[in-house]
Amino acid sequence: METTYKQLRKATPLICLTRWNISEHICLLLSPLFSVPFIKHRIKPNTITMMMIILGFIGGILFALPWLICKIIAVLVYWLWFILDFSDGEVARYTKTFSKYGKQLDWMAHLICHPLIVTATWISFRQAGVPYLDVLSVLSLLFISCELIRRNQIAFDTFLSVNTEMGIQSRSQTLPLHNWLLAQIMYFPNFVFFFPILYVISFSLHWEGIVYIYIIWASLNCLYVIRDIIRYTLFLYHS
Repeated sequence: METTYKQLRKATPLICLTRWNISEHICLLLSPLFSVPFIKHRIKPNTITMMMIILGFIGGILFALPWLICKIIAVLVYWLWFILDFSDGEVARYTKTFSKYGKQLDWMAHLICHPLIVTATWISFRQAGVPYLDVLSVLSLLFISCELIRRNQIAFDTFLSVNTEMGIQSRSQTLPLHNWLLAQIMYFPNFVFFFPILYVISFSLHWEGIVYIYIIWASLNCLYVIRDIIRYTLFLYHS
């Protein structure tokens, strides 16, 4: 009996959007379209994760190139990158093919691709000759550093099973609208999903306002991580 979209959706049901991130919601709607042929052709989850890493490199290189068509293709590659991030887990759960190596490989995929995506964005700004390039350079370095710190915070919470009040929001909880909107900005894959589209539009219109959107987006992410560093420090001190 062949696997169907409906079967995979039942195995990984959608959660209410107010308890979820927008990019994840979109990817979960699309990932079975890829997972079904992967399962049919017996593609292993780790192979899918390797494909994801390769796509991260390709997307970063394409977005760093100065031509509009390359950046448009990069947006599509970024989307496919994140869809495969869900597809590998979907295939693993459905085929019951799990491994510690697979979890580590998936984790490494984010550690490799996230800094590459921010770097490609900075290169694009540099090519465009936008204002405040020095500010963007420093902010991009902080953005990369804070995202790596955030990945470690997630690992730390997972390892110690820290309660959700220590910085990792629980999806069993419906957030107030303003907190939910803020969470969308703080979630890095939302940046991968939506900011390149905004950049491509601004690139076409020669609109420099995208610089300020980037500054606000990256600054909020950095402030969020700094807040969590303080919370973790206090938590460890009092423990």
